[in-house]
Amino acid sequence: MPGLLDVKFGSPTLLTRDQAQAQIIADIERLDDSGTFDARLRVTEVVALNAHREFTLWVGAEDIEAGFYTTLGSLQGRRNTYYNGATFLTHDSTLLWQFTDNHVLPKLLA
Repeated sequence: MPGLLDVKFGSPTLLTRDQAQAQIIADIERLDDSGTFDARLRVTEVVALNAHREFTLWVGAEDIEAGFYTTLGSLQGRRNTYYNGATFLTHDSTLLWQFTDNHVLPKLLA
């Protein structure tokens, strides 16, 4: 839609909705002011914002020692169901496709 920007924003710390919106607007203005990005308009509001918290699977050392990843891996193939995604590998689409091609698809097509 003309006049709208699609922005992906991430933060290493948890922010409130208002803080995230303010940071998005400030970052766009900073990029525009520096000449790095031409917003061609002054951003005054965030029209839509979706939070994707808990983006990365995180387990504590005690859970890892107790066999969390072994248990997770044992789910592969159970009831003829196979899983793929960052929980099982990493947030890297190239590696996820390689994992799919080399491990998941051969089992599904067998």
